[in-house]
Amino acid sequence: MTQEGKPPFWSSKRLLLIELFIFFVVTAVLQIGFTDNLYVSAVLTVVFAFGYGVGMLAWCKVDAGERGYHLHPRFPLAIVVFGTFAFIYYLFRSHGFMSGVTSTLYFILFAVSVLITSFTLGVIVLVTKLLVLGME
Repeated sequence: MTQEGKPPFWSSKRLLLIELFIFFVVTAVLQIGFTDNLYVSAVLTVVFAFGYGVGMLAWCKVDAGERGYHLHPRFPLAIVVFGTFAFIYYLFRSHGFMSGVTSTLYFILFAVSVLITSFTLGVIVLVTKLLVLGME
């Protein structure tokens, strides 16, 4: 913690979000780049889904550690089975109602920013692929 009682800007949660952002964008752009190869695209989809679940669980564990909140031993199973619903449940349960709403909106903002960045870079990859390889 800094002198003002606020966590440092480069906290472990923010670093994890940056890493997740890069991972999601790279896997989405690779999926767009390999649209012709069904097998590579399928493997990238599995890697993306696995990374999404591990990323949510890692963020919950880091956040719970910073807040002193005890996660249930079966919480990883809930993340695997229920995915985003378990993540949003965690936000409301650990942060309270108002802070849970705010955190959920930040999560939506994060997801939309990943989508927009992935789409933009995907279009650039497709246009570059068409210009370099030509129409197939």
